[in-house]
Amino acid sequence: MTAYIETCDDAMMPTAIEALGKAITRFIRLSNAHDPFLAQKLREASEHYEAFVNERLQRHRIRFELIDRKMVEKNSLELHAAVVSPALRLLGDRGGWEKVETAYKNALDELHRGSAENAITDAGAALQEALEAVGCKGNALGPLIVDARNRGLLAAHDQRLARSIEDLMQWVSADRSAKGDAHHATAPAPEDGWLIVHVVGALIVRLASGSARG
Repeated sequence: MTAYIETCDDAMMPTAIEALGKAITRFIRLSNAHDPFLAQKLREASEHYEAFVNERLQRHRIRFELIDRKMVEKNSLELHAAVVSPALRLLGDRGGWEKVETAYKNALDELHRGSAENAITDAGAALQEALEAVGCKGNALGPLIVDARNRGLLAAHDQRLARSIEDLMQWVSADRSAKGDAHHATAPAPEDGWLIVHVVGALIVRLASGSARG
């Protein structure tokens, strides 16, 4: 596998690195019950692997970072460091937030595939799951946002941001319907997708803090 990483096409490099990291994790799980000593050594190797990969990526100025066994593209170095990386690390360590983590990672995957539409939809789903994880009630994003504001979990400006995400999700849905009718509607640009992923990441970190916003 390491030989393949060194010789594969650039487009396959992130996938190969992820696969090797996931293989190490799988071996850890298999070893836990039968050989705890080996499992501990593998855990140490896994931690070293992530640090080693990120050091090499940074050295060669490759705009990716390995976070919790997932390769994440750095669209903006500043926003990646301030929002995406903290959000992923928080979600990876937080029990009960698995659905939030899955939806947020799906949004990033869609951006890497070039689908801002799907990324916006998945980011909205991540926000909805986060609101439900902190105990908000509602059968859709809109009512959940209202409940979060009533509970003091979102400030007025946070609520406006969340509402904007809901509006964008509705726009994406309407745009798809229009394109299905051959109306040639304009799809969201990659920058739109990254904007929503960054905003949702910031809101997720804020909600996870559990502090009232007033």
